[in-house]
Amino acid sequence: MQQLQRQGPSPDDCASNGLSGAEVYGLRAVTPSAPDEYSHNARIVKAAICAGFYPRILRVEAPVKYQQVQGGAMRVEANPASIKFFERNLGRVWMHPTSVCFSAGSYPSGWMVFTQLVQTTRAFVREASMVPLYALLAFGGELEVLHDQGLLLLDGWAQFKAPARVGVLIKHLRGAVAQLMAAKIVDPMLDLSDLKVVGALHQLLATDGF
Repeated sequence: MQQLQRQGPSPDDCASNGLSGAEVYGLRAVTPSAPDEYSHNARIVKAAICAGFYPRILRVEAPVKYQQVQGGAMRVEANPASIKFFERNLGRVWMHPTSVCFSAGSYPSGWMVFTQLVQTTRAFVREASMVPLYALLAFGGELEVLHDQGLLLLDGWAQFKAPARVGVLIKHLRGAVAQLMAAKIVDPMLDLSDLKVVGALHQLLATDGF
């Protein structure tokens, strides 16, 4: 703690400028050099939510429906009432009628992160958002690569079809990021924004691999 205090502004420095210590640190956080260039990207925001609320995730099962169009068929949204949601420990749960997701008929990633679940006549999820796949792989629990089956297994439950190479690369990326975060804890003033690992993580989350 003493080391952190020495690295930051002293109370006298703050008072002489009419600012509190919290205000000074807040100003530092929003300076142009801060890594906030992706803050407008919905995938980045959802990745941050996923990292904060994991393991509160839901698996989505939606029937696949197609509509004939000129030259072929086009996938269309399913009837919201036909979509099923599953939580790891509770099994099937239901979307609450007051949720904005209640009338949604498409969840392309097949996964959601939720922040609130209530038990009344059923287990209802109120606040939830679809989460990108790579956000789950990057910030979820233990990742296991099942080479022979072409699957990635997250915390022994969530399954993803992917080449083994993808899983290996994700595991290496997670390890590198974990080392950087550990260094950041030791030295809060450490600037990570220009590192290639951070750039790779940002790019992966911002595009969801596309």
